[in-house]
Order: sequence, then C-alpha cells, then structure tokens
Amino acid sequence: MNIETFLSHKFHGENPECEFQFVAQHQELYYRDRIVELRSEMGNFYSDNLYNFSKVRSEKYAFLDYHLGFYKGDHRDFLDFVFDSIDLVVHEDMHLYYPAFLYNKEKYARILRDWCEERKNSVQVKGTDIKRDIRIKVLREGVEVSAAEIEAYYRKAFITDKSILTEEQLAQFLGASFSAFKFKDVVRMSTKGEQKDILEAVYKFYKEVHLDLHRTFDYLHLLIDNFHEFTGYINPDGSYDYKGLGKNFSRYYVPS
Repeated sequence: MNIETFLSHKFHGENPECEFQFVAQHQELYYRDRIVELRSEMGNFYSDNLYNFSKVRSEKYAFLDYHLGFYKGDHRDFLDFVFDSIDLVVHEDMHLYYPAFLYNKEKYARILRDWCEERKNSVQVKGTDIKRDIRIKVLREGVEVSAAEIEAYYRKAFITDKSILTEEQLAQFLGASFSAFKFKDVVRMSTKGEQKDILEAVYKFYKEVHLDLHRTFDYLHLLIDNFHEFTGYINPDGSYDYKGLGKNFSRYYVPS
C-alpha cells in the first residue's frame, strides 16, 4: 500500500500546515532511493494518530478529513485505503505494544469503518460533478455550534460593531462558509471594511468559538474565497498563498 499517495506531507525543513500534516525526518532528496523508509515513517505517524486510545473519535475524524481534503484522486480510493489500513498500516514498533493493539483493534477498526460509512455518500468522485460539503463544521466539546450562535457572532462583528457587510452579504458569507447554514455557492465580495477588521473578527471566532480541533487552513481558505480584500494572497498560477496569510492571521487579535 503506497501510503505516501494518501497522506498530505512535507519534508524536513518545510513548515507543516497543521499538526495533522506529516513531516518527514529528512529532505525530499534523501528518500529517492529510500521509499520504504519514508513509508515506514508515514505508517508510524498514521498509527500514532488513529491507533491511539488516548485520542477521541472526533480527533481521529478530523485527522482523516484533513487528508481526504488534500487527496487529488477519486475519493472512493481514499476510503478504501482507510477501510483496509487497520490490517495494512502498522507502526514499526508494533511489537512493543502488540497486545494492547490487539485488545483495542476492533474498536479502532469500528471507528475507521464508521468514518468511511459516513463519508461514502458525499465524497468527490473523479470525473464527475459530485462534491463533498467542505464548509466548516464548528464544534465545541463534540457538539456542533448552532447557526444562531454563529450568526450572532458575525452579525455583531461585521454589522453592529464595524459595518463591514450588508445583511445580504452576511447571509451569503454564512451559507458559503459554515455547514450549519443552508448551502450557498462561494461569491467573493467587496466589503465596506478593511482587511485588518476582517482578520480580527475571523481569527477571534477561530480562537474563541470554534474550540474543538480544527484546521487553520479552512479559515485561511475562507478569507481568500469570500473577500476581495484577500486577493493579494492568490498566486499568479491561481493557487492560494496560505503560508503568507497564515503569518498575518492572528496579527490583530485582541482576547475577550
């Protein structure tokens, strides 16, 4: 099983996007004749995140969702990889904790099967127009934060306090960005605010409302996708400069 095909990864010296992204111990050139060694490191990383009784289900789901989001092939292949991985991806030090793994194996396998079952009807199928809902699901202690609370936060930040968005723009932003709302296609908007005001509001929400594990990437993507003020972070080839924006994400944050 070519695990490197399925896991989003960086090499030594490159900055990971978040804790879910694998970073190899050496630079890319080192592994040209050592692919087995790279796969072993990835297997360890995968095992540490999923075959670990100290991590709760939501953490394991977040890890898998992250890598599914970056997989460029038919997402059904990724689901097949996850479904089979309990028997095919092992830690190199498995012999040290094999009894504990065997004891918990069915529990681990059930979580992987449950994740696959929940994702199978919404994954992206290569060559079709079927797309999964990649909007942000805001969780606090495992429970989804209500649409009412999310709307109240952004209404205060974007309308009451700063007059950044109109009512119509607020509804558009919420529907395009968060899974708690009726789906809307993304529309990049020009606002009446400044970049720093939007950064302050979105980062504060990221930091103080969305308390469960979540990806910084999702919020950086949200900013560039929804607001003209962040088009400066779009590279000439059309890709997004997440690293550049990430450096400024928390710049204007003032704790409550």
